[in-house]
Amino acid sequence: MVPNSELLIDFIGNEESVKVVVNKEHAIYSDDVIKQVCCYWESLSKSKHLFDGTNAILEEYSFDDGILTITLKPGNYSEFYCLNIKQILPELYTNTLAICTAPITSDNLIVIGKRSQSLAEGNEEWHVVGGTFDERVLNGMSPTSFMKEELKEELNIDSADIEEISYLGLGINHIYHKPELLTYTKLSIKSEELIEKMREAIDFDEHSEIEFLQFDEIKSFLLEKKVAPIGELCINRFQELLLKEKL
Repeated sequence: MVPNSELLIDFIGNEESVKVVVNKEHAIYSDDVIKQVCCYWESLSKSKHLFDGTNAILEEYSFDDGILTITLKPGNYSEFYCLNIKQILPELYTNTLAICTAPITSDNLIVIGKRSQSLAEGNEEWHVVGGTFDERVLNGMSPTSFMKEELKEELNIDSADIEEISYLGLGINHIYHKPELLTYTKLSIKSEELIEKMREAIDFDEHSEIEFLQFDEIKSFLLEKKVAPIGELCINRFQELLLKEKL
């Protein structure tokens, strides 16, 4: 049986450890696939507020001499939503790429949020902070800078609050057939300070609940709660390396 998530590339690194190459050619599907996606998307749009933006598709990746090279090309959110989330055409997926991070406060608590019911992907699952790469990365923004913007939008974490963002590998969520870069973020602020800052976050309503977990609470939390597979992989990866004293 295929696991819900899987580590594809095992590496520890910083911003210089990930190289992005962009292929400007848009992802190509057959006319029949495009027609089915458009019809399904149009039917959904009549009852839901959906925005068909640009996202980044992982065309290929390689790992050599400690450097992960990812080649991206543009795609549409409607294609990802219909093919990956709704899976209207089984076994045809977009390979849209995302990034997630486990924020660690200066008093050694991991921040995890319960995704709001209204979200299109992974609603009501507990997850670390994350986001799907979009035109910002396709236009030259680094994955690390993109992650910093997601932290700012979701939790109001400023760059000054961040000591470092470190990479833990490349994984995949097999439920949505979606690859993600796994990271952790070491914060310079305590949980009490972050709680105050979160109230001013732009996308704070993305989470219906926020928890601050001590390291020894994580195992039981993951067993008891519905946690996004890729978020669980990210946290487990962090703990694994922490135990090996590699962080």
